[in-house]
Amino acid sequence: MKIWIIEDGEKKGPLEDYEVREQIRSGELTGETKCWYEGAPGWLPAREVHFFEKEFEGLKPVILTPPPLPMKVSTGMLWRRLGARWFDIALYSGLILFVMRLGGHAMIPTPETPLSEWSFFAQFAPAIIFEGVLLHLFGASPGKMLLMMKVEDREGKRLALGAALMRSMRVWVLGVGMRMLPLTLLGHVISLWMVKKRGAPLWDLVTGYRVLGRPLTGLRIGVFVFCLIGLFVLNTVIVWPEFGPGFMEEWEKAKAAS
Repeated sequence: MKIWIIEDGEKKGPLEDYEVREQIRSGELTGETKCWYEGAPGWLPAREVHFFEKEFEGLKPVILTPPPLPMKVSTGMLWRRLGARWFDIALYSGLILFVMRLGGHAMIPTPETPLSEWSFFAQFAPAIIFEGVLLHLFGASPGKMLLMMKVEDREGKRLALGAALMRSMRVWVLGVGMRMLPLTLLGHVISLWMVKKRGAPLWDLVTGYRVLGRPLTGLRIGVFVFCLIGLFVLNTVIVWPEFGPGFMEEWEKAKAAS
């Protein structure tokens, strides 16, 4: 069957009917595209041509849904998110250092005992997986749980496991800088700026995820501060057998020099 169409005000054809079908399926032609074939009473919309009707039955109108407006984040929420992240860093660091101490591995890299690439990766893979699983199951990392925050997707649901793992990886790479101090500080500054100006850091801005928080009580804040200080003390205790002697030696030298 030979078909003529009107496209951009110009008559095109003759085209084979299968060519027109392919253009309809690909979206190049719409149901309002005027068509004519031998025997037709006149120019007809493509959806009214009987041998094209099936091509439009499976097509659903495309509804564009704009992303949600950026959330206005208060200064209190900024510090709350930062505190939750540092709680997570201290918790994961303590777990990693404890495992390294049990395994007899050097916890503090030195020129004599440098940290290999595999050891460096092994320190962060468990943290990324652990946080991703918690986000999937409970909607929050340990720090966010303490400060009564949760992460949800555009529909207000908890993240799927794959999405939660991907978010966790982005946070630890872009936000925490894999615990390398210069990168960590840079990641924190950029993340805080984006949350303040755009309503979300990069890893949530592109996906539409949101971090929501319930009101905090004074008791909850006190428990959080106590636990955070406890984690930093615990980390110091774990590394002290390796770090302490050198520190005390430098301290005695400084005292003697003064």
